[in-house]
Amino acid sequence: MTDTGASKKPPIAALATVGAAIGLCLLVNLDLFRLSAEARANARDPYLVAMQDERFRDLASALPAGGGAGYVSDLGLDSTAGQAAYFTAQYALAPRLLAPAEKTGGGPVVGNFARPPDLAAMGFELVRDYGNGVMLLRRKAR
Repeated sequence: MTDTGASKKPPIAALATVGAAIGLCLLVNLDLFRLSAEARANARDPYLVAMQDERFRDLASALPAGGGAGYVSDLGLDSTAGQAAYFTAQYALAPRLLAPAEKTGGGPVVGNFARPPDLAAMGFELVRDYGNGVMLLRRKAR
C-alpha cells in the first residue's frame, strides 16, 4: 500500500501560523471593542439633546397634535444654549409647531426653563408644571 498523503497531518508551522492569526484577530477585536466603549463613555451631549424626548413626553400629550404653541425660556434665542433648547423642544414636540411666545397671539405656551422662572413678571400663569423645567403656561388675563 502506498501512502497518498491524504492522511498526513499539517506541519506544526502551519498550525502555529493559523493559531497566531486567529489570536491576532481576537486581540484586534477586543481592542476595537475597548476603544468603542471608551468613545461612547466620552461622548458629550452638552445641551442634553438625548433627554429632551423624555422631558417633553407628558407635555406633548397635552397639546393637540396638529396645533401650535408659543415658546418661552430663560435661555435667549441669541445664545447657542437657547437655540439648542428651542430646537430640541421643537423636535421633541413635533408635529406640533413652536414659535416664540411674543410672536403668537394666544393659546398654550410651552415653558422650557433652566432656572425657576418668575412667571408673573413674565406675564404668564402656570397651567401645569411637568417638572425638570418643562411647563405649560397661558398668558395672564389683563
